[in-house]
Amino acid sequence: MPPDTAFDFSGVQMEPLEGAPEATLEPVASVAETPPEAAPAPDMPVTFEEPPAPDVPLGQSSALDAVAEEVEAGVPAAELPPPVPVPAEPAAPPPSVAPPGEPLTAGAPATPPVPPGGSIDDLVRHLDTVPDDAATRLALAIGYEHRDDYTRAAEQYRQLIKGRTVPTNVLDIVTDNLRDLVESRPDDPTLHRLLGDAYMKQGQFQMAISQYNWLLNKGAR
Repeated sequence: MPPDTAFDFSGVQMEPLEGAPEATLEPVASVAETPPEAAPAPDMPVTFEEPPAPDVPLGQSSALDAVAEEVEAGVPAAELPPPVPVPAEPAAPPPSVAPPGEPLTAGAPATPPVPPGGSIDDLVRHLDTVPDDAATRLALAIGYEHRDDYTRAAEQYRQLIKGRTVPTNVLDIVTDNLRDLVESRPDDPTLHRLLGDAYMKQGQFQMAISQYNWLLNKGAR
């Protein structure tokens, strides 16, 4: 056979050799699929919120800023000026409290006190300022009575009886004083009329009618 001629093995059948073991193919173990690793998350910038700065009064804020600038400049702490004190706001005055039984009026002027041991003229001047002072008016009526000035005393008793804010105890004293005056001056019609009016204001209607009857009988004579 010439050396450059290739042999064709396509028609040759290969027979197995006698006594040679047959080759067997072992099953290939299945390999578990490894899940792909999760891709790392991209780096996210982390931000921190600064807490809000505390409110500092205007004067103290400027002083603190000046101190901070000096600290940055390297000034020793001992040479730093002290912070400027901020004056505190004055506290509001407490509301005035009226005594029990008296109304509280905003802006009402204080009642001038009665001068101790004052004279009749002092009581009159006080009533010109505070005409509703029942105690002072009662004292003035008794003062006139001690002077035997029954006309002026009767006028003060009349104003007390007609007053709308006269305390009950003052009205009781007025009634007792008028009763004594009627007994000492039984023919004075003014005193009978005042005593009748005092009884009416106290609700003693029968006693008031008796005084008014005396006036009617006196006028019929």
